[in-house]
Amino acid sequence: MLAGLSAGAAEPVGASTEQLAQDFVSSLDRAVQVPSRPGLSDAQARPANTYQTFYFANFTGAVVYNNGTALTGVSIVTPLPAAMASSPSGFVGSAQAVVPASTPWSQVITYTTNLSDPYGAAKTCTYSVSTAFVNGACQANITFTAQGAQGAVCGFFPAQSGVDPVTCQLQLAVGIQ
Repeated sequence: MLAGLSAGAAEPVGASTEQLAQDFVSSLDRAVQVPSRPGLSDAQARPANTYQTFYFANFTGAVVYNNGTALTGVSIVTPLPAAMASSPSGFVGSAQAVVPASTPWSQVITYTTNLSDPYGAAKTCTYSVSTAFVNGACQANITFTAQGAQGAVCGFFPAQSGVDPVTCQLQLAVGIQ
């Protein structure tokens, strides 16, 4: 089950390293729908604003750096980490924004192992996520793109991710390998 979201953006619970490895959906060249998770938030009606929470796993064996991207929204509760160490297990960073619930919203996040040459001698992943109400229910889609000459594998963890169809609250767990 997904961890509850709070202003503190706590890490998802209940996922072992083996479960994360089995759940990782990687490097597709098309948008993937984020699973619908009714009840992800406690709200029963659409609020004016909602949370978008992001969790990051880094399996590269190197530190990854934010390549100049930032979350947008009504407010930024926790900004994107500037750098994240590699860890063979679990999530190493998180970020959270408050966005308008009824407005289609997009975020673009890029991490790389080499800020000096992110599209050459590096592993670089760009994640693009969008949320919008379609036929009365909120949906989210993610596209992830691998760049750099060192063979990055980019993806997300569907079992640790979800969007509330009523409130549009988003929890998204992504990784770079």
